[in-house]
Amino acid sequence: KTQALNVDSVSEARPTYTLKVRNVSHKAINAIQYYGIENDRKQGGSGSSAAPLIPAGRIFVIQQRFDLTEERSNAKPQAIKREIVIAAVVFDDGSFEGEPDVAAEIAADLVGSRIQLARVIPLLRKTAARTGGGPDEVKMLQKNIAALPEDVDPGVVEELIERFATASEDIRNRRIKEEVGNGMRSLKHHVLREIEKFESKREASSDVDLSRWLNDLIVDLERTYAH
Repeated sequence: KTQALNVDSVSEARPTYTLKVRNVSHKAINAIQYYGIENDRKQGGSGSSAAPLIPAGRIFVIQQRFDLTEERSNAKPQAIKREIVIAAVVFDDGSFEGEPDVAAEIAADLVGSRIQLARVIPLLRKTAARTGGGPDEVKMLQKNIAALPEDVDPGVVEELIERFATASEDIRNRRIKEEVGNGMRSLKHHVLREIEKFESKREASSDVDLSRWLNDLIVDLERTYAH
């Protein structure tokens, strides 16, 4: 369903199939969604996002697991057709290939994440710039991040609706707004979980520097979500 990715190789170690695809477009891919089909029945699926996820000319590895239920239940060997479907990819310039509904949901989630990231980063930098880095500062950081709003700007929704005009009515009228909100919540909760992990690590060892850790977290977040 996309022209941007060519299959380099396919291998299997049942129940998992591995597909290596190459980005043959001139644009970087920031997100991908895929799923499996066994004898016309959809099985699972997954996706990934980063900035960029698949640079132009680079390879991306897809692993799709099939449950093999039909294969095990057949008393006599029968032909079983399995496929890995790349439902959609979203490029770094905001354009997409594949199923409009899937691409719209991916893009809306990414937009929500980036909106929240723009609020989170200044809080992280402000805390990292302070000296000391004691428990009170971490608690204040957690409180400020937890208080960040999750309200979705109607203007953001309208822009996405225009970009994905070929998506279904349900996607345009409901799901785009929901996915923007999901992206905002997901980014916020991810950062809060990372802070909790840091606190657990600091309890186990005194040789942990808050400022250094925060700066590393900022780099990781910007690499994953910022573009």
